[in-house]
Amino acid sequence: MLPRSRKIAITSVWIGYYDGALGRYRNGTFSFYTTEDGLGGGGILALHVDRAGRLWIASTRGLARVDSTGADRPQFLRFSTADGLSSNVMLCLTEDKWGRIYVATGRGIDRIDATGEITPSRVRHYTEADGLAKGNLIDMFDGNGDLSMANYRIGRKRRGLRGVTMLQRAGLARF
Repeated sequence: MLPRSRKIAITSVWIGYYDGALGRYRNGTFSFYTTEDGLGGGGILALHVDRAGRLWIASTRGLARVDSTGADRPQFLRFSTADGLSSNVMLCLTEDKWGRIYVATGRGIDRIDATGEITPSRVRHYTEADGLAKGNLIDMFDGNGDLSMANYRIGRKRRGLRGVTMLQRAGLARF
């Protein structure tokens, strides 16, 4: 639920496809974008529009961002391990109440400052060594400043929800 003081004007609906395409419904028409338009490819697993109005795109081949979502031809900025991310496999993403973006990757969670600047010195990594539960992160959300994450693991002997981790100001807590 959004705080009452925050109003959003929905001007576009974005749809990510597992084949790597991105669709936008705006002004009664659909537009589609692919690698030919600058997307990195790979299945799109999550989309998020942050408080600054930027669209974040998590895919199996990296992270992308659109800063001007209202542009007729959106420009896709692509990010990878070369930019400081821990993996090129992005599973899901969310934003905390301070505007920081959290991206679940194949190697843990990467935190991106509210500025959106992604460089090796600016991205904070969280891993199992920091207290994350084992398994792939399947969902994250911010609940009043406490980031909650659900982990799922598939294996021959064990399958299902593996754990829930909460990132609080004091650090990580597992449940």
